[in-house]
Amino acid sequence: MSINKCLIIEERDEKYTQTEECFKALKNSSVCYRSKSYKEAMKIMMNNNMDLILADTGSIGHEELKDLSHAVYPQIPIIALSDSPLEAVKSYEMGVCVDFILRPFESERMLTAIHRVLKYQTTFLKISEGNDLFLKTGRSFTKFTLDDIIFIEAYGTYTKIYTNKGKFIANDSLSKLEERLLLNNFIRVHKSFIVNTKKVVSFDASNFILELGKVPIGRNYKNRLEGLVNMYSVSTGSVLA
Repeated sequence: MSINKCLIIEERDEKYTQTEECFKALKNSSVCYRSKSYKEAMKIMMNNNMDLILADTGSIGHEELKDLSHAVYPQIPIIALSDSPLEAVKSYEMGVCVDFILRPFESERMLTAIHRVLKYQTTFLKISEGNDLFLKTGRSFTKFTLDDIIFIEAYGTYTKIYTNKGKFIANDSLSKLEERLLLNNFIRVHKSFIVNTKKVVSFDASNFILELGKVPIGRNYKNRLEGLVNMYSVSTGSVLA
């Protein structure tokens, strides 16, 4: 597991600089994004898939922190930072943060928090091993059997999961699910669609016909689909052009 993108919610310039410098010293390859408020944070996450959130409790209120956790936690772990020891108790009672760091802190304290995040990521993803996938739908988690998923459609910052049992809206973005399903029988065929290759009934130059409807093939995705298309062409004699 790794932390490639980190969002720091901090309205004070000096505190943001200190936090960014400390974090990047430990994770040199990471990219840091900054927001000064809850609203700014949500806007940034609409277009970026974060791996970690460092949230200053003076810049984001407790109710906003709860709302943030409902939207991203536990897929995106949250570390709270504060100048007040009393905030630690409140954050612990909410149970939405992987760790809490009291300022001022040394780099070793941040490193301990990062190790907890990496351990957390590994633990959380283990429940999605095998043929099952747990996704956050609203404020709870739903278990999906991979073989039941026919295709997945982008739905803003969320996704629609189409299965034989119905349609579900998951909190993950399409790009995030693409990463999690990379080693399974799923492939992105359009900027807005991922299909289960086991559910392909037929195809032509423009669409994959699935057990439940059809999905368009994006022009920019045809090259990456060459291997899949060749596999089907052996049995059907069709050619994607």
